[in-house]
Amino acid sequence: MEVLGYFAVAMMGVVLGVLGGGGSILTVPILVYFFKINPIVATTYSLLVVGVTAVVGVPSNLRYNTVNYSAAIGFALPSFVGIYIKVAVVADDAEGNLASGWISPH
Repeated sequence: MEVLGYFAVAMMGVVLGVLGGGGSILTVPILVYFFKINPIVATTYSLLVVGVTAVVGVPSNLRYNTVNYSAAIGFALPSFVGIYIKVAVVADDAEGNLASGWISPH
């Protein structure tokens, strides 16, 4: 089953390369069904996969001057506000209630 998972990951890479998006929606089912990862953990891993993919793509987009800075700021600022609210308000409440105990806050 793991071999099929690696094949699915390769196909996901092709889809992301052709369409330029959809990483999380494709990553979570692959991690859950092929690699048997807890769905909550798979969601977090998918954020890591999409984030790393975005960081890897930045240099070539800067080189070819294809970065839309106003769109980037338009997405970044609300994200920063959301992260701040999450850390300031929600994190303290959720510290002892993490879903499967896969992350320990201490």
